[in-house]
Amino acid sequence: MSISLTQLLAWRYVTSRCSSTIRTMVSVCFASIFIGTFSLALITAIMRGFEYETHKKLQSIYPCLIIKAPDGTTLNYQKLIPYLKKNLSDSVSEISPYLLKQALIHPATTDEPTHLITLKGIDPSKESQVTALEKMIIPEKALSSFGLNQIIIGKNLAETLEVTVADHVVLMCNENEDENFKDASLRSIPVTIAGIITTGISDYDERLVLAPLTLCQTIWTQDCVTYLGLRLKLPKDEQRALAYLKKLEGIESYSWKDFYPSLVSALKLERYVMFALLLLITLVASMNIISLLFMYITYKRTDIALLKMLGMPFWQINLIFLFVSMLLATAAALSGLGCAWIAGILLQRYPFIQLPDAYYISHLPVTLESHLFLVVFIVVIALSIITSLIPLRIIKKLNITHTLRSE
Repeated sequence: MSISLTQLLAWRYVTSRCSSTIRTMVSVCFASIFIGTFSLALITAIMRGFEYETHKKLQSIYPCLIIKAPDGTTLNYQKLIPYLKKNLSDSVSEISPYLLKQALIHPATTDEPTHLITLKGIDPSKESQVTALEKMIIPEKALSSFGLNQIIIGKNLAETLEVTVADHVVLMCNENEDENFKDASLRSIPVTIAGIITTGISDYDERLVLAPLTLCQTIWTQDCVTYLGLRLKLPKDEQRALAYLKKLEGIESYSWKDFYPSLVSALKLERYVMFALLLLITLVASMNIISLLFMYITYKRTDIALLKMLGMPFWQINLIFLFVSMLLATAAALSGLGCAWIAGILLQRYPFIQLPDAYYISHLPVTLESHLFLVVFIVVIALSIITSLIPLRIIKKLNITHTLRSE
């Protein structure tokens, strides 16, 4: 007996006419595996979408890797940048210097109220190479045409100050960082708003102000740069580049993920937990195969007895009914995966499900990755094989003589 014969018999059992009870059980088994696979694949794609889009949103604001000068010091970035480009040329594609300072701001028309802000001094020509802030600014070319006495402020801050593009505001900076704002003599710098930035993160939109690095160097010193932002060629290079940077003395280095460790861990944990829960649901759905095979074996007991009498070994008889369950599970799993892929495409093209402001994204995200769907397919088929092995044990217990005599 060849394997092709077992496959032929399995196909005939599936396609031949049988009792209405078995047909109903086949439909129930197909529907349960279809629904389980569909929900497992779609929810996995949605959870992957949440993780991907949240990472994308946060990474658009921060560089992939960040180098910081120890507190109270600055970076000699003119020498550090060539050194890093030489030693990390296979991992790092771009490097941009910047600084972060606390400052105050108020409209030029009044001295009150004064708002505390985070002033980020950037090199306009390099900042767009390590972050995506340029794409969040209105007008679009505001960063590329950044002037010396111009700034870009967050959307919520602009609404609070009741200012817009081309309006004048006053920055109040503490020239002596050893003193706090209360005791320091503040320097007032009149500036013009060149653009409005919308990051979608309230903390940034309420306090962020971008200024040219040249302006910050006139307020403080030429060596006021305290940070370097690094863009990686590939995400997989992060750990290797970070490990190298941590070995360098006199600097602190970390990933953008270190700003949101709880969020990054929670997103990954939610994806795994959701996959495990839906996997249990799919396992329950696969249990219907047990009932179906019990019914098939009972219905085809005469055929089993004849095949035994003709000398077919037990493992090949088991293989026939295993093929029956695999044909059903494969058809149901592929149908579920196909419908999940179509549903994912529709959700991507027509994002009609809106999310509350608690999330960093506005609509339900879906990320379709073929390897995730392949994992789902393998898992469903593996569960189907495991559950199929349970009823096959009764084939050995069938009495050939009694079966043939009674039939």
